[in-house]
Amino acid sequence: WRALSSEALQHQLSELRNRLSHQMLEPFSWPLFECCLVRLDEQTVRIFLSIDSLLVDGTSLGIIEQEWGLFYQDLDSQLPPLELSIREYVLAIKAFEETAGYAIAKTYWQERIPQLPPAPNLPLAIAPSQLTQPRFVRRTARVDSVRWQLLKQQATHMGLTPSALLLAVYAEVLATWSKSKTFSINLTTFNRLPIHPQVQNLVGDFTSLTLLGVDYTQPNAFK
Repeated sequence: WRALSSEALQHQLSELRNRLSHQMLEPFSWPLFECCLVRLDEQTVRIFLSIDSLLVDGTSLGIIEQEWGLFYQDLDSQLPPLELSIREYVLAIKAFEETAGYAIAKTYWQERIPQLPPAPNLPLAIAPSQLTQPRFVRRTARVDSVRWQLLKQQATHMGLTPSALLLAVYAEVLATWSKSKTFSINLTTFNRLPIHPQVQNLVGDFTSLTLLGVDYTQPNAFK
């Protein structure tokens, strides 16, 4: 796209990013990713990478980007050899499912799940089942560093982690909009069991899901 005008180039870049951001790849057909390189001029190339979350979690994507950047700067870079594969990790998890600790946890959740409330009853413009081309939009807001430090100090004083504080805020917002004041939140964590020193270097999907039941039937000021 070196010959394009500045306005036409920006349009093409936006169109490409929009297509990659919302494409739905066939989960049973390889590959579940797409990489595009756009030459902007003789010295500048912009890279676009779209990868399905079925392949990797957020931490793994960070590993890919970090190693890609390393080789992008120096093709002769060397990475430490991995002594553990994702297959070996999966097999270790399967073996863990035969332990007494896993049986206790499984029993707990089998008894707990029927007691959990359903998802929040939110005012939706359309039923999710009717969506043929879902689109995700990131909404962001920033808290200045001074206020954030004060919030973390207050959370620590009350025995809460910053993650728990943000989760409480999220639940408060859902409760404000939900018709039902008791509901469950699906929490996503990247749970890598420490079965080997190089577990943190593996690329794969280590997503673990946990259900959290919340109850806002008794109003309580969020202080």
